[in-house]
Amino acid sequence: MRGVIVTGMAGALALAGTAVAGERVAFARQLDGDPAAERVVLQTRACDGGATCRRVAVRDGGRTVPVSTWTMTGYGYGATAAARPVRLMAGGASQLLIRKDTVRGTGSSPAEITVVRWDGRRGRVMLRLSKTSRGLPPGFAYVAGIDARVLSGPRLLLTREALNRADDPTCCSSGVRVRTWRARGDRLIVVSSRVRRR
Repeated sequence: MRGVIVTGMAGALALAGTAVAGERVAFARQLDGDPAAERVVLQTRACDGGATCRRVAVRDGGRTVPVSTWTMTGYGYGATAAARPVRLMAGGASQLLIRKDTVRGTGSSPAEITVVRWDGRRGRVMLRLSKTSRGLPPGFAYVAGIDARVLSGPRLLLTREALNRADDPTCCSSGVRVRTWRARGDRLIVVSSRVRRR
């Protein structure tokens, strides 16, 4: 995973106006346990400099509610914002794994992964990881890349972060942190963590 441009990161999104210009349904899933499936939509609008911005929203009945910030998809290298359903909690409802990537970005390009639970009215953030997240292992200066996947069977999320020392080239990380997360209430908590140094 290479990076992400989100509101407030790297000064990239000093945006004016919030009017939605277009919507596209990405998929329909049961997100909150009621009989009807919700629709996850990608909303677009014009933003500064003639670029296009995108965010993820949930359509539940007659309401459409955003669950991510606007991402400028036409800034610099460009970026993507996408969501997919994941099952990390007991019951029949799915949660949303939202990832934002800088297209053809570098190790310094912003990045973010967010897990959101829809409660029928709004999205509740269960986990948010970015390249600017705190709590790096000793000896490392920054995160050069983030990825996430759901482990089959036990409802666990596995995240991998490429770790760089201050003098590492962006191409070549000195370590990787692998963490496993489990749902507890409205949050994901770490149940295992290991760092491999290269």
